[in-house]
Amino acid sequence: MDAKLNGGPAFPTLAVVGNTALSEGGLTVRDCFAAAAMQGICASGPTIADDVIALEAYAIADAMLDARRAVVPR
Repeated sequence: MDAKLNGGPAFPTLAVVGNTALSEGGLTVRDCFAAAAMQGICASGPTIADDVIALEAYAIADAMLDARRAVVPR
């Protein structure tokens, strides 16, 4: 998934190796949104299957990215 769809890096860092600067992406904004959604799902009640939690969390993250693009076009 490209940066336009996943929100790009959430916490970008810059590593310098010799005279070369390398961008290190790490987690994407989509991953961070999914992690926050997953925490809410897990804290909200009865236990459900891990794979269902993951799918729901990323569906919520995708909806959040869609809403973000609607408000702040890139």
